[in-house]
Amino acid sequence: MRRKWPSIGTGVLLAAVIAVGCGDDGDEAGSAGAGDGGLTGEPIVLGLISDGELASPPSPNLPTALAGAEAAAEVINADGGVNGRPIEIRECDTRADLNAASQCARELVGDGAVALVSAASQVSPGFLPVVEEAGIPSIGHFPVSEADYASEVTYPLVSGTPGLLIGQGVLVGELELERPSVVRINQDALAEAVALADMGLAATGADVVNEVEVPPQAPDMSSYVAAATADDTDSILAVMLPQDLVNFVSALRQSGSEVPVIASSNTVLDALSQGFGDDIEGVYAVGWMKPPTDTDDPAVQQFAEAMDALDPDAPKQDLSENSWASVHLFAEVATGLDTIDAASVTAALDQLEDYDSGLLPPVSFTEPQTLIPDLRLFNTSVLFTQVRDGMFVPLTGEFVDVFEAAASATG
Repeated sequence: MRRKWPSIGTGVLLAAVIAVGCGDDGDEAGSAGAGDGGLTGEPIVLGLISDGELASPPSPNLPTALAGAEAAAEVINADGGVNGRPIEIRECDTRADLNAASQCARELVGDGAVALVSAASQVSPGFLPVVEEAGIPSIGHFPVSEADYASEVTYPLVSGTPGLLIGQGVLVGELELERPSVVRINQDALAEAVALADMGLAATGADVVNEVEVPPQAPDMSSYVAAATADDTDSILAVMLPQDLVNFVSALRQSGSEVPVIASSNTVLDALSQGFGDDIEGVYAVGWMKPPTDTDDPAVQQFAEAMDALDPDAPKQDLSENSWASVHLFAEVATGLDTIDAASVTAALDQLEDYDSGLLPPVSFTEPQTLIPDLRLFNTSVLFTQVRDGMFVPLTGEFVDVFEAAASATG
């Protein structure tokens, strides 16, 4: 079957499907706790703008991203910094407010930040115009709003929500299943989830059998389980927050159904961290990076050890891995520059090819993807995993370019 690809504004989906981390405090830009390794050179300021504890409801994005950035800066500074200069992370809580986000950006510009790292905010339209005017690149920008996918100063390392949802559809085919249902929280931001999943399903000719909307924190999932498993459904694509996913899967298994469930890795990781491993045993997940529980992998092990050295309770999630990789990417680019400023860093990023963090496939910023118009993404691959014995286990260990798989359906 040949699909007609929609022009999809999908950024806001991420705010609903990503759930990570712990708490934080403070609303003004401040220096993070990364040490300078005894370096005496002038610090290089990197800004981290994200929604934090001052948002309503509080967001875990800022503390989670900050932990990964701090851990990376500690390692880099201990190894001589960047041309003898220490990296200094300055964070700012947007409060999930456009005006506060704009103020964050102005403060960081005033502090001399040469780049942002791992920004993750649903109010990025508040700060992006400020950093665009200042010519400051946003490295490892985590797409959350539609503005994130369009701004020319963003350099995302991951495929965002489109990668997760297209990947869920592709995984249906990888598991040789044919009749999936989509179960999603009934928020307007998730209305396009089916369209994206369908792009992945197109690679195998499968179609969505049922689309089921579930209210957040629904006390009884039995009716939604019945609707999702009707009409010989053989798989379920879940676009839900962690507790809702746990409740749904528990109700599904209690009903006697063993239909496979596929969710996003962040949702599953958060459920695991909350102790719900038994409840979601066997659930499949689509993630942007190698799971932080896979400590047999050398890159993951290095990340995990640095996070533990920073704080044993620091959240190990895709977002903190993204921050870790973003700060290391900055250091790699900046080390080769005679002058380290926003303009020189941006120029180097525009020419970057095959940056390999070890946590995700090599990324090049020379050309964005073309499958979905006007979507500024560069890495279109994901990793398929499954919960086994309370751990995240990669199915093959190989990243899959799900955009390429979806594009093949166009003939």
